[in-house]
Amino acid sequence: MLNCPICESIRNREAVVQESEFWLVRKAPAQKGLDGYLYLECKRHVESWFELTPEEWADFGKGMELGVSQIASEDVRPDKLYLAAIAEKVPHLHIH
Repeated sequence: MLNCPICESIRNREAVVQESEFWLVRKAPAQKGLDGYLYLECKRHVESWFELTPEEWADFGKGMELGVSQIASEDVRPDKLYLAAIAEKVPHLHIH
């Protein structure tokens, strides 16, 4: 996709805190107002879960593990962990 803001952030390495082979963990902007707010983003531009390769699926768990370990390393310790993958505003597969 042309002009994809997530692809642009990935290229510029903006706020990247962890990464696996196919996924990266990026801090959300401070204006979100939530400590530990992270995005897990597929490095390749895909718009749907159905477009993931078997290798990307196999690496997805590692990406999730990296995100959770990042929150723990920041000593945020939330009571709950919420995940959302909507991708309506920005059609690039990512998880909040």
